[in-house]
Amino acid sequence: MSPIYKKGERSNSANYRPIALTCSLCKTLEHIVASSITKHLSKLNIFDELQHDFREKRSCESQLLMLVDDLFKSV
Repeated sequence: MSPIYKKGERSNSANYRPIALTCSLCKTLEHIVASSITKHLSKLNIFDELQHDFREKRSCESQLLMLVDDLFKSV
């Protein structure tokens, strides 16, 4: 990590943002491995049906919509 100055006093650490200095080859390999693991776990039905993060066609928003729907049904 390498801190990059944003604004304000240079002596205040909150005025810096961290930047990861990872090479593009490492990022590409990480993406390939992560997607392969996710596909494998999905293929074996290891993910719970309620798991939304890190799954294709599911997101935090879809989880939130399910929660709101369940809340309305219970009322």
